[in-house]
Amino acid sequence: MRVEIAKALVRELALDAYMPGYPGLETPGGFSFQCALASGIELCRQLSRRYRRIHAAGHSWGAFVAINAHRALGDGAGRLVLLSGLLELRHEEDVRKFLPYYLANFPQVFGPAERAFARAFADLDAARRSGSPSAPAERMSAETLLIVHGRRDAEIPADSSRRFHARAGGRYVELDADHGYTRALPLLSAVVRSFFSGG
Repeated sequence: MRVEIAKALVRELALDAYMPGYPGLETPGGFSFQCALASGIELCRQLSRRYRRIHAAGHSWGAFVAINAHRALGDGAGRLVLLSGLLELRHEEDVRKFLPYYLANFPQVFGPAERAFARAFADLDAARRSGSPSAPAERMSAETLLIVHGRRDAEIPADSSRRFHARAGGRYVELDADHGYTRALPLLSAVVRSFFSGG
């Protein structure tokens, strides 16, 4: 989730917010999808010792992590927010389609794209097999699940969130925005705050 939104939730709704960093982002080639997934789940499990209810939220790849962390919480799971989420990694071909853009545009994370593909593919495909968020076990209510996507998202098509919503239920909001909500961040923040406040 965007830090600006997390701060607004703390300030306006008195929710505690934790934003974990992903291990390995500082070293080209050091990031691992599997480690990021495991660390997100472990953080939520640790927090569940302190809080009765844990909400999970994530943007893009973070939505994949959030779904799996939410699922791992069991009865302690609260609300779930998925922002322009990577919600369709059902087959190896989905992984192959997803990776090229990110390898080309984030060499500081993955290293040179031509050398990174095989390792990144194996890593993300293993994460897909262990935690693919094709749908929750039961359909979720509009009070429990919020899915937001930008119509102008060139990185993860809005169709993927529409299909996930059809399977999972919840509340679906589509904004006139790109993947990073460049000019729609205030509106996105208002939507998320309204969801958490019960509006």
